[in-house]
Amino acid sequence: MANTFSLTDGTTTVSLVASGVLTTDYPFYGPNDQEMKEGEVNETISVLLSGTFSEIQSSARNVESLLRAAYRRKMLGVGPRVFLQTQVHGDGTTYRSEVLGGRLTGEHAASQLWRGAVEEQLFITRVPWMEGPETELQLSANGQAAATGGRTVTNDGINNWVQVAAAQVSGTGMLPAPVRVRITNTTGSAQQFETIYAGNNAFASPDTFGYTLQGESRIAGFGTVNSGAAYSGGQYVSITVGAAEQPSVAWNLTSAMMAAGGRWFRLLMRTDSPTYETYIKPVIYNSTGSTILWEGDFVTLRAAPALQLHDLGSIPVPPGDHDESYAPVRLYLHTMAANTYTMNIDFVQLVGTDTFREYRNAGISVANNDYMEFDEIERKFLSVSGGLKTTGWPQFGQPLVVWPNKLQRILFSQRVATGDSFITHTFSVRMWYRPRKLTL
Repeated sequence: MANTFSLTDGTTTVSLVASGVLTTDYPFYGPNDQEMKEGEVNETISVLLSGTFSEIQSSARNVESLLRAAYRRKMLGVGPRVFLQTQVHGDGTTYRSEVLGGRLTGEHAASQLWRGAVEEQLFITRVPWMEGPETELQLSANGQAAATGGRTVTNDGINNWVQVAAAQVSGTGMLPAPVRVRITNTTGSAQQFETIYAGNNAFASPDTFGYTLQGESRIAGFGTVNSGAAYSGGQYVSITVGAAEQPSVAWNLTSAMMAAGGRWFRLLMRTDSPTYETYIKPVIYNSTGSTILWEGDFVTLRAAPALQLHDLGSIPVPPGDHDESYAPVRLYLHTMAANTYTMNIDFVQLVGTDTFREYRNAGISVANNDYMEFDEIERKFLSVSGGLKTTGWPQFGQPLVVWPNKLQRILFSQRVATGDSFITHTFSVRMWYRPRKLTL
């Protein structure tokens, strides 16, 4: 029998191991494969409602009210979330599982009232996992040791990551868990951030992958290297974009990158504004540049007065079998535009897509030292500025999660409402998670 076992919406809590409502069997078991595919677990829990007639009615109504609220939340997305929470004997941790609906029923309830107790069946539909208490993750960053309380990331393609040690996320028998991310604006002034990208690499050598390809590190013969303080590393490559499709620039993908074993990465590119509407696509060639192994789709870049961050879609690294011994290959960018002109490329960055999330701002300005919070656990996405909470961050992609017992690195990049992506902008990043597992 559970030591603590209840239904709650955070305001109303009905204990299922107290007098009045008492479970008569242990409630939890592992979901079968079919239930996992459907994303739901259906459970039947025997309960004994005791007391006077009015007390039994009150207990039943409280349980039924919470079950209806859970179903309403599932269907309409409004109202508080309802949880089944439990703590078993010998375990000091209380776990919860979100309830999606259910009912309380008993065929012979009326005939049993004279005994002062009614045996009923509590049918519950819930999500197929249990969550533990929220815990802040210790994060490390470039030159910053692991700690809670926030690590600084810089929007320069080099220092724009935080890392989570394997031991930080509970391991054996656990599931990947969504995170609550708090990003504090430390740029020194109020900012209206337009888009924030966040991607996790947990399975492709996260600490040695080598995510950023600087413009100046391109293969010799492509473009001209120049210097500029507004560019990451102080340099960039100038390439010619013509009216016909052409391979304009290329980089070698290293042996360390080949160890990714066929995983996909999101390709972000920082460049000055195209003079004309420009079309660009990533193409992967073999190590000599003689054979195309994979090619993506053209992405349209529109003219705007800014050094911008562009999303060029996802690429496979390497573009073949899931084999860590794959031979090095080359990443090309094919370009074309209405007229010939010169484009300056600062860098391209390969962002992990073990989960990849794009948060878009709906016109909210965030003061210096105020923050944005993307809560994938409770599904709340908001900004807090001047003490005022404002929602308005549409999300695209998969919820950001951390994996149990895995070293992992999460990259963050952003651009502001003008389209600019400033390499001097900094954030302070904090992250929390709730450990998840299938059964207790």
